[in-house]
Amino acid sequence: MTPEEKGDAHQLLRLIGRNIERLRRLRGLTHAQLGQRVGCSDRAIAAIEAGRRQLRIDDLALLSGALDVAPDELFSRDRDEPMVEE
Repeated sequence: MTPEEKGDAHQLLRLIGRNIERLRRLRGLTHAQLGQRVGCSDRAIAAIEAGRRQLRIDDLALLSGALDVAPDELFSRDRDEPMVEE
């Protein structure tokens, strides 16, 4: 994986994490409550939301199901929101 691809992957993980956090908060769930729904710890949820944890397809399916959204909603980006590079 090239450095550019690694950067793109990190940005994607951050985007997914922000969406998970937004959806979790909209539903009034804590990290622990969402973690219980998907079978992981509150720390794991916090790491996912921060974009620090790699996700598998089955993780995305569990999270989207627990948040009651289609999986593609985890990838959605507000059109006004720029993809910020760090």
